[in-house]
Amino acid sequence: MRNDDRSYKHLAHLVKRAQRGDAEAFRELYERTAQAQYFNVAAKVGYATADDILQEAYLVAWKNLADIRPRAFIGYVRRVADTLCLQHFERGSHPRETSTDTDDFAVMDTSAKLHGSDPDKGDPAPEIGRRDATRRLAQALREELDERERETLLLRFYQDMKIDEIAEALEVSPSTVKRTIRGALDKLREKLGVLPTGIVFAAALQRAVEDPLAAGVSPKPAPSRASWADRAVPAVAALAIIGAVGCVAVAAGLPREAPAAPVDESQVTAEPAPKPAPAPEAGDTAAPELASMVTERGATVLAFTDESAVAEVRLTDEAGATYAPAEADTTDPTHPVFRFQVPSGTYQLRATDAVGNTASGEITVTLPPEEPVSIAE
Repeated sequence: MRNDDRSYKHLAHLVKRAQRGDAEAFRELYERTAQAQYFNVAAKVGYATADDILQEAYLVAWKNLADIRPRAFIGYVRRVADTLCLQHFERGSHPRETSTDTDDFAVMDTSAKLHGSDPDKGDPAPEIGRRDATRRLAQALREELDERERETLLLRFYQDMKIDEIAEALEVSPSTVKRTIRGALDKLREKLGVLPTGIVFAAALQRAVEDPLAAGVSPKPAPSRASWADRAVPAVAALAIIGAVGCVAVAAGLPREAPAAPVDESQVTAEPAPKPAPAPEAGDTAAPELASMVTERGATVLAFTDESAVAEVRLTDEAGATYAPAEADTTDPTHPVFRFQVPSGTYQLRATDAVGNTASGEITVTLPPEEPVSIAE
């Protein structure tokens, strides 16, 4: 499943097709969105009842599809599911009564096979450890987070939606979405300890959300390989690493400069297309902060923190040459990580967040010498 197939724009396109009577588009819409809804419902009422409530929520959406604004579909299904959960609790332990027709359920083709992971061959210990981690993360998502935190985290890291798309779907401000994500991640770290970063966290959350799968939903394709950040910087947020590595010096402070026009937070490239600066969010006047700086396999890795997400980072050497990041991990937009391929030397660092707050300062990169190659046995 490509990321663009899960995008907010693509989901709205599916709603429009379904509104014209395209049942196949509605089936695809269900396939793309139902699992996150299922996990949220199960967190409230348990898995024994979650399937029934999920099916009824989407049947209500199908019957009222003409009245749903395409970009509001996820929010509509969520509100219907919330109402059905409340009705479930009002009924207590009595069986759920339903008046849905068999013809209505024909729209919801649940014949898709559920795909499970193949058991590991040989030593079962890695799979056992992963399953235990998955179970603990799923439990923390259900029990440690409130409803809004859980839903926002799933939209961001499972549904692959951007901050402004989540804000539109939940009818809140982008700054509220960012605070909610940050608070949810802090709760998970407090409960589980150090969380994985980047694509590894998204994959771990995917496993937690998809165990079990809702009827008629196939698992989201897992990433084919771990990102550079997951392989290289397991403790990049720890400032103590800088002293331990002993090969990187960081300037004591990064004074703020006047706001500059940012680039889109998800597109950090060597030549970014110009983007208009968004209106500043209330209360966010802080520039990005450099959380840590380490070297790994000849690369310089910079980790930042910022309330509004870091949109652009550049290094300029003493000769005036400017370097863009070779790679960027913005899975958590308020704690992004950037990897630079630059030689040893002194650089001016400039970091700009999504609302134009800019910090700059001098950093010194000292790469360790390469190990000599021996041709002797």
